[in-house]
Amino acid sequence: MNDHIAHVDGILIDRDTATELVTALDALEHLAQRSGSRLAPQIAAIRRDLIHHSNTRADASTEAIDIITQLTLDQDSVIDTDTAAAQLGITRDGVRWLCRTGRLTATRRQHRWWIPTTALDDYRNTH
Repeated sequence: MNDHIAHVDGILIDRDTATELVTALDALEHLAQRSGSRLAPQIAAIRRDLIHHSNTRADASTEAIDIITQLTLDQDSVIDTDTAAAQLGITRDGVRWLCRTGRLTATRRQHRWWIPTTALDDYRNTH
């Protein structure tokens, strides 16, 4: 049995697994939006619950996970919202909006958007 998921009176999921599930649901939502659809209300509610329950308490392990995530990303192929904002000449909020709406291809990890440099180039070439 997987060490990250245990059966109790319901299901217990660790924070890392919850984060991965939210990331997967975000990708599904992005694909749905591209085809003019939305996530089913039950799936959207599960996503909200995962976010709510996995973010109820911050601790040192959250910071460690952020550092590990940054170190394991291919730094040559992705940039953060600050860098993208500077390169596009817009605000960080503007970049986050582009990411959320799927206008700029990006991956959300540990509450941060990571934009492939190729996606930024594609966006600049079409806008």
